[in-house]
Amino acid sequence: MDSQPPEIVPHPAPKQDSTTKPSTAGHSATPSPQILPAISASPKWPLRLAFIFGALTIICLGAGAVAFHFYDVATRTDRSTPAITLQSYLHAALQGNNDPEASKYICPGTNLVSITEFRNNAISIAKAHDATSGFDWTLGLIRTRGEYATASIDLEKDTMKQGSVVAASVSSWTFDLRDNGDGWRVCGARQVG
Repeated sequence: MDSQPPEIVPHPAPKQDSTTKPSTAGHSATPSPQILPAISASPKWPLRLAFIFGALTIICLGAGAVAFHFYDVATRTDRSTPAITLQSYLHAALQGNNDPEASKYICPGTNLVSITEFRNNAISIAKAHDATSGFDWTLGLIRTRGEYATASIDLEKDTMKQGSVVAASVSSWTFDLRDNGDGWRVCGARQVG
């Protein structure tokens, strides 16, 4: 008699009923096939979020740069021509009574005492009569020779009470301007009539 080991025949796995759960006793917890695709797809979300935040950051930085440029252009002191410089100076010095703003249009080291005294005198006289003073001007001829210019204006001084002009006078002025390389500036003012 030959002794041969008995032959091992594999048995088919029992079929499970869809209503019963398989026993997990004694088995290691392994994810079911339905969970694996969700876990394998999750590393894409951090990449997508990083891309979205990166794109938003670039858009915000670009919008900030554009906004700063427009703000800079809008608030920049315009001294591109003698006429613009003189108009801006007169508006700040006379209508605005704002010497720090007016100084942006004056040549360095220049003190335009004549126009400041004219303004202060008009304000004092108006206050003495319980009124207010106002100024208006008409720009006349501007002569430009290289970096120098001379402008003539007729300056009107009004005294107003309760919204009506009670006194008015007109005087003629000449202003000297110079372009120092950073734009035109007012360097002198004198009353000529």
